[in-house]
Amino acid sequence: MLYICYSINDFFAREAGISLIGFFENNPDYEPDEVFFLDYGIHPANKDKLNGIAAHYGKRISYLSAKPVTDVIKREFPDLKCWRGSMAPNAEPFVDQIVPDYVERLLFIDADTIVAGSVAELNAIDMSGKALGVVPVNFGVESIRKGHIRLENGNQVYFNSGVLLFNLSVLRSENCHQMIIDTLNKKINLDWPDQNLLNNAIPERIIKT
Repeated sequence: MLYICYSINDFFAREAGISLIGFFENNPDYEPDEVFFLDYGIHPANKDKLNGIAAHYGKRISYLSAKPVTDVIKREFPDLKCWRGSMAPNAEPFVDQIVPDYVERLLFIDADTIVAGSVAELNAIDMSGKALGVVPVNFGVESIRKGHIRLENGNQVYFNSGVLLFNLSVLRSENCHQMIIDTLNKKINLDWPDQNLLNNAIPERIIKT
């Protein structure tokens, strides 16, 4: 069963609400009765608005505190960059440590993403043995060849982290969390902390493009 997840602070509550409406309008067959929001300080008034959107479609929002996870990471790796002062985007590589254990397939959506169609295919797609379902960026191969993008793990695919399909059972069985920590310990340049971290940590053998 496919679940969806956003990670935001209060600044992106409006965008997330718009994205959520697009998702529900175009996915009336979405099975779970809940969606997940990793909460980095969403104001109660904005939570009420988001809850109202979900309720209109017969769903509910489960707000999860990711800060206990990302606060530990920030203490251990103080040079890890934030995005506009928020660790909300940084939570994505650690989502397996945050969402409930019953979630196996999770679609992580950036708040500024417009959902204009059905994601039913992502619920049915074969993810056997793969931890991540990704869309490669169209300039990735050439940028890797020219050295503009450096992937320390030898991957030849560079993907965008704005929309990612997580197969959490494989992510956990492959101990991808440790791969991520090992990558952080290398202290490589992570201009886009969530995207570059995942690209450098997760080996291509468990990535589905």
